[in-house]
Amino acid sequence: MTIKELAYSAQQHLQASTGGSFKRAHVYELLAASFGFNSHAAFGVDTVLTELRQNDRRVVPQSALIKRRCIELGYQPDTVILASSALESFLAERQIGVASISSLVSRLRGESSSQDEELEYDEDELFDPTDDAFGLLPLTEN
Repeated sequence: MTIKELAYSAQQHLQASTGGSFKRAHVYELLAASFGFNSHAAFGVDTVLTELRQNDRRVVPQSALIKRRCIELGYQPDTVILASSALESFLAERQIGVASISSLVSRLRGESSSQDEELEYDEDELFDPTDDAFGLLPLTEN
């Protein structure tokens, strides 16, 4: 499944679960927030979404960050709660996780180890729940 297919499926799932409308660019932002990133742009620097394998380390989507990002994107509080729950279940059902590009390269080279499986975040790219100035960049779809 491509990222575009995943985003489309997530968008359809969110809309069906909430009864609301979600822009595709917002879905990308919510996917990034699910895994602790400030924006989709920050997420894409050295990270990709991946379908987890049986022994891969699971990263639990972060409900509070999804909710906060929904609010920043202008969604109503009742939609925010439903969207957060829906996105979490969507990611869990499809076993979607994140991986650093360097760990994927190592895995493809056959150099995979338990340390490669863990994603190391750059703290400057993560959501800071106390920071109101996120400096988010607008997304464009390719």
